[in-house]
Amino acid sequence: MKEKNIILTARIMSMIFTPFYLPMVGLIALFIFSYMSLLPIGYKLVMLGIVYLLTVVAPSLLIHLYRMVQGWTSRELGKKERRIVPYILSIVCYFGCFFWMEYRNTPRVISIIVVVALAIQMICAFINVWWKISTHTAAIGGVAGALVSYSVAFNFNPLYTNPALAGTAVCPRFSLSYRNQWPGLDAFKTFTASYDQYFDAISGGVGAMIMSDAQSDFYRTNTAALIYSLRLKVARDVYVNVAAQASLTNRSLDWDKLAFPDMIDPRYGFIYGTMAERPDDLSHTYFDIAAGAVAYGENWFAGVSAANLLRPDDGFISYNRVPIRFTANAGLRFNLARDKRRTNAFFGAPIISPNIIYSMQGKFQMINYGLYLDWEPFIVGTWFRQSISFANADALVLMFGVQYQSFKIGYSYDITVSKLSNASGGAHEVTLGAQLPCPEKRKKIKPIKCPSF
Repeated sequence: MKEKNIILTARIMSMIFTPFYLPMVGLIALFIFSYMSLLPIGYKLVMLGIVYLLTVVAPSLLIHLYRMVQGWTSRELGKKERRIVPYILSIVCYFGCFFWMEYRNTPRVISIIVVVALAIQMICAFINVWWKISTHTAAIGGVAGALVSYSVAFNFNPLYTNPALAGTAVCPRFSLSYRNQWPGLDAFKTFTASYDQYFDAISGGVGAMIMSDAQSDFYRTNTAALIYSLRLKVARDVYVNVAAQASLTNRSLDWDKLAFPDMIDPRYGFIYGTMAERPDDLSHTYFDIAAGAVAYGENWFAGVSAANLLRPDDGFISYNRVPIRFTANAGLRFNLARDKRRTNAFFGAPIISPNIIYSMQGKFQMINYGLYLDWEPFIVGTWFRQSISFANADALVLMFGVQYQSFKIGYSYDITVSKLSNASGGAHEVTLGAQLPCPEKRKKIKPIKCPSF
């Protein structure tokens, strides 16, 4: 009886996680959790119905008919020379669905779901030429990928959040990230590169970070920073890192790309020059320092940091002192495996990690709170970002990443839930990371177990 229940459960899970349901899952999430929920119910039902027919019913029927015509069983269809056929049939159906959406001028934010699912099908088909992979496992990853396509980029850069996190991974760690926030408004594009490592000789970690932030095409900020983080053992399995950061920042303004009210003609638009006084210095460089501390144990961490401690002047026309930015963050880890050390050939132990980050700069206050599921080699997360008063919500946060040996890649996307939702275009962020092996003859140092991305 127990074996029958296991088989029944496996069949149900196989039906739920069939690859054909990826576009449906993505559309349902989009119609419920984004501004697309404002669309008429009739439009949403028609869209879901057409997508269901073209991405679920059509490929399922074609595959079944092809198998019946050839006289093959399901097992025979899985042979190496034949298993590419179901992928080809489903890819054709997905292309048909995409072309129908293009013909109907469907919003790109909807059609991109089918494009992502189509890409997953094509990748699986390519891999299956040489190796047989589980399409249902790919479907589980695809469901997560569909959610990621409409998730929020959180821009979790450990060294930016708190310089005391430098060296907490112990071994050499490199990270690259690119973020395009509010592409609909051509607002912010940020590139970040960082490196950090723990050194026995100095009893602490060393870090370096460069960041380039462009606001549209007329205002750019470039920063380079060096970090030292001292590690102290305060109790059994409890450590404290105390860090200092020195940075050099350059801010530049392209005056010729600015638009002023006196340049506008009511009929012909921007045709006049401006009478605004051009600043003498359009490139401003200043030195600054930051500090931070983090305490951590086996399955928890908590830290605080303060940036812009010198409050430098970054104004072009008038004197403007940068406010100090305060940040506090904390997190926990819960191992869900019955045997804490047990893993299988593919998955590690599933770990849940709730986290929270609070930031304050001047009169602006923001809180981010969320949850990670780290089930190696995959990591997924969901966050929410809003003001501290809980009156102004900004964005929902979902992310997805894959880690293989020393390398990691993550992607995320903003679902803006504020009044900017119709114009912002959300945000995209891609993060690449690598953690190299530790040098030999290193003392055994426990790393801090904070989120990987």
